[in-house]
Amino acid sequence: RMYYRYTPALSECDSPLLVILHGHSYNAKPSKYKNNNLNVLAPIDNFGVNNCGSWWLGENGDFFVKDMLHALVKEKLMASNSVLLFWGSSMGGFGAILHSILLKANAAYANIPQIKLINSTYSNKGMNKFFMPIFEDDKESIYNDLTNLLEVKSREIEAKEFPLFFIAQSRYDYENYLEEQSLYFFKKCLELK
Repeated sequence: RMYYRYTPALSECDSPLLVILHGHSYNAKPSKYKNNNLNVLAPIDNFGVNNCGSWWLGENGDFFVKDMLHALVKEKLMASNSVLLFWGSSMGGFGAILHSILLKANAAYANIPQIKLINSTYSNKGMNKFFMPIFEDDKESIYNDLTNLLEVKSREIEAKEFPLFFIAQSRYDYENYLEEQSLYFFKKCLELK
């Protein structure tokens, strides 16, 4: 079961759907966001280790969170004007990029997103305990590294069908974070045009 808060715009059917994905360990603040011109959907990922989140995927190689989220987004999108937007920070930024690609959203805003979960400095300095249970034995999952997802999807769809990405990153984050996360993603986007 996926819990969520949905706040329709003043004119629900004429407004875009904004999906706000929270970061690691649920915080209620994003779910309180309201905008008269946006239908706002704020789901909760309370799965994973200590119920702190499964990076909007699932557990043990079963991506049931992804499936529940997609069903929920598609249901709420039917009441909107079909413009789909994602917003998220950190774990939510990972989810915003991931699901905006999979659901062919119009745009995604990601603040300090993870791009590569396992096999990064960030994961090796303490986050592996949260990442490893997501994938079970499939550490090479396409969902572990969003550049792999971009590569695969670029063979299936045209560049103009990808979302417009807005990514915010500070050079003062975790060790090697800028290089191994955002810049790594930017380079793949440039490579794929």
